[in-house]
Amino acid sequence: MCQPKIIIVTSCNYYYQTVKYLCDDIIHQSEAVMCYPIPELENNDAKHVSRIPRADCLIFVLLTVRDLDFFLRFASDERNAGAISKRRLLVLGKSNLLALLIRCYKNIEPLLLATERCTVQSLDHFLCERLRQPTAGAAFGIKSILARCQMAVFISLLSGRQAKYAAQERNRSIKTIYAQRHEVLKKLNCHKLQDIYRYL
Repeated sequence: MCQPKIIIVTSCNYYYQTVKYLCDDIIHQSEAVMCYPIPELENNDAKHVSRIPRADCLIFVLLTVRDLDFFLRFASDERNAGAISKRRLLVLGKSNLLALLIRCYKNIEPLLLATERCTVQSLDHFLCERLRQPTAGAAFGIKSILARCQMAVFISLLSGRQAKYAAQERNRSIKTIYAQRHEVLKKLNCHKLQDIYRYL
């Protein structure tokens, strides 16, 4: 089986069907576009994150915190470094979640499209422009503002896990976990947890 050209990673079948229809029209190969449904993740289960097949382009659709959680796990996994170059990644989603991504990554903004008030025509224009003409500097990957260990702490914040449980699982003191969370908030230019949660 040949490598698919485009994989749409989403938990919403409506968006999959819409994006697939437009991509089929752009690349003229319907069998080259497939869906990877975002699964439920339990605890720090990363096996589903690394199961996305290789493709010429990954299109993530982020509509919920769970979707964002999955994307951050995927992007921060070093095994997926080649899949998150500007040439191979596009992200559609709710504007509040995309705003949080912009805080996490230095050069991701040209790859994003908010779904609110997005017409089929504007979505088609976005996909045509990105799929036919790669973004400038496309060979480079998106750059996280957070170190990998800090991203893991940030993901735990998004998933609502309490500090004492995180401390027990990692065999660390609660004081250490809180210190790490404070450092993450500082790097994202946030003063308190509420500054993060207003994006969710």
